[in-house]
Amino acid sequence: MLAPGDRALVLPQGQAPQATRLLLGGREINIMTGARPEPGNVVVRDGSAAVIEQTVGTGVSYLLTDDTTFGLRFTSGQFRGFKRDGWFFTKTVFDDGGDENDCLSARSH
Repeated sequence: MLAPGDRALVLPQGQAPQATRLLLGGREINIMTGARPEPGNVVVRDGSAAVIEQTVGTGVSYLLTDDTTFGLRFTSGQFRGFKRDGWFFTKTVFDDGGDENDCLSARSH
């Protein structure tokens, strides 16, 4: 949830793989499409989809994947491990009709 005066920005990066940068209340989250499934600690499972936590250097990244070869990679200097980062995945709607729900993208239209 954003505090009064906080801003939410969605900034497409237009790079390969396609990337988008979210700025939420001064915190940056990068989303890269086309990420390939990789081993890691499964922290959420919902049907065929899973969120996999991975250690990258001294930081943490997450991979959202399902039974396809397509995935989304989430990185942020703010990520510290799923116990502290789980809020992002519980408040984010990834389904096809997500923009029709009461979520950030629906409110920004």
